[in-house]
Amino acid sequence: MTVLQLLKYRDRYEKLAAAATAAVDGNTQTLLKDFGRFFKEHPECSQIHSGPFTLWFNLKHKSLSAEQKELYRKRLRQIDKDVDATVEGGLMQRLVDATTATKITAMLEQYQDGEVDLTEALRSIHEYHQEQLARKVRVPEVLDDISELLAEDKNNIGLHWRLNALACSMRAIQEGDFLVFAARPDAGKTTWLASELTFMAPQVDQLYPDEHRSIIWLNNEGPGRRIKRRLFQAALGRKTSELWEMDQAGTLKEAYAKAVGRSDIIRVFDIHDFWSHEVEDIIASIPSALVVFDMIDNIKFGGEVANGGQRTDQALEAMHQWARNMAVKYGTRAVATSQVSAAGEGMPFPDMSMLKDSKTGKQGAADAIAILGKSNSPELQNTRFIGIPKNKLHIEGGPKDPQREAVFDGERARVRDPS
Repeated sequence: MTVLQLLKYRDRYEKLAAAATAAVDGNTQTLLKDFGRFFKEHPECSQIHSGPFTLWFNLKHKSLSAEQKELYRKRLRQIDKDVDATVEGGLMQRLVDATTATKITAMLEQYQDGEVDLTEALRSIHEYHQEQLARKVRVPEVLDDISELLAEDKNNIGLHWRLNALACSMRAIQEGDFLVFAARPDAGKTTWLASELTFMAPQVDQLYPDEHRSIIWLNNEGPGRRIKRRLFQAALGRKTSELWEMDQAGTLKEAYAKAVGRSDIIRVFDIHDFWSHEVEDIIASIPSALVVFDMIDNIKFGGEVANGGQRTDQALEAMHQWARNMAVKYGTRAVATSQVSAAGEGMPFPDMSMLKDSKTGKQGAADAIAILGKSNSPELQNTRFIGIPKNKLHIEGGPKDPQREAVFDGERARVRDPS
């Protein structure tokens, strides 16, 4: 009966029922399985109450004798009571332990079949176990003071944009925000990012004095050295030939450090062929103000995210939700890059359904989606178009989707507002 009282709550049932079922008698097993069926048929139900469930149970089991129905009715009448708080913690820990042991057994079978990466799977199970144990004592209530929250909004606290086309529509990005930056191949996505990040870089130490936070750029597309060159161009607004002259004169590195705040404030990592747990190790080891995932689609994921049974858009949504969780977990901001599919070729303002391999997956995970459009007209080769088809960071009084032109200065790695 104690197990039924514990698992009458949906969130506990979904996590712990599998392990609990093996440890109870036949009648309780029947009720636990029916708890699952009841939750499935009533997706809005978060807790089972004896009255409605007993009626549902009797309709489901019409072949039971009157004596058997009475036995179940007496047992179900007790589930409305909660377990004594003095024993609940110990019982929950035993259920968590049993569930974790079941997960380890299943994982070892998958490992033997070559279906999972052992390191990633063990990390995932360990994190699950620690999270479930912590939930027994951690109260996830949001206690932020409303005055402080309103002051953040009023003063637009966070990392601010270089482009007015972005700043007029989106507030400064704050901890926990997750954005997608997208463009067609060869439209200037890296230049656009470098232009914005080098404007944000000097703000980091002002926002986090004495914390030595960085902007982390996780690259798994081309060579990271190309990004570094772009960052120097964007920070100083200079052509490659001009950078060469500054370097020969011995002034380049000092000028760059002065422009962005300090020489190591933007750190580029080549993560080609990295697993998600290896990527998280980097994020966990370096205090950051912002993390760029360039691109999440190319990171290797194990466990449920890599499940071959998922559609591509479902897997991509899980990957982007993971990146969003990284921002929340490590108190930073996250920007993921994405390609725009062929459907957006030559369009000034592609819509968000045109993100590569995703109609709803990436879109659902992001707070905002900013797209750099490019026309195929020869006379517009130095013009780009800024659209924000999804914008939960909308700034009061501004357009939700600006749909504005911008000047693309590829030689200096700058994307700027028209003069």
